[in-house]
Amino acid sequence: MGKLSPRLPQLLREHGIPVDEGTLALMGLTHSLDVTKSVPEDVVFKLVLAGFIERVYPPTSRTHLVKINVSVYEEQETEWMWVEKEYMKLFQNVNPKVQMAYEDTMNRMIRFFQENPSVRKDDVIKAAKLYLSEVDDIKYVQAPHYFIKKGSGVTSTSRLSSYLDKLKKGSGGRKHTVR
Repeated sequence: MGKLSPRLPQLLREHGIPVDEGTLALMGLTHSLDVTKSVPEDVVFKLVLAGFIERVYPPTSRTHLVKINVSVYEEQETEWMWVEKEYMKLFQNVNPKVQMAYEDTMNRMIRFFQENPSVRKDDVIKAAKLYLSEVDDIKYVQAPHYFIKKGSGVTSTSRLSSYLDKLKKGSGGRKHTVR
């Protein structure tokens, strides 16, 4: 066990979760402890709504497991850290001034994968690279969270979906290489 992530209190506050109780719940869940007696139910509910934790029901089990989608400890990696370290970095490398809304990007990416279970991380990275290679002017690079989904309801659009379709059809980039 290491030091707590310095981002954790800020993330909890942004979602209206009491820092002490939210931290206690996440620490307990990280170590597979039952936190139901020490943390109010509404705090756990808020952690679920914020996307910090989710219940996973393995096909062979009648009980659920808890998957944690946020770094509790400083050096802890979650399965979603690639969103910040790889995906968002692609956009920032092309245009350092592009808006980096970490929480929005993370939440939209998690939801995108829930709605599109056949899509893989590598597909998303390839689609983002293709999009970025086709941008004519870097000042018009779409923010990473808007690339995933922009708008809501019937008016929402997903450039990510469009570029995944483009990749399936074999359309390649035309401009420059994205690293």
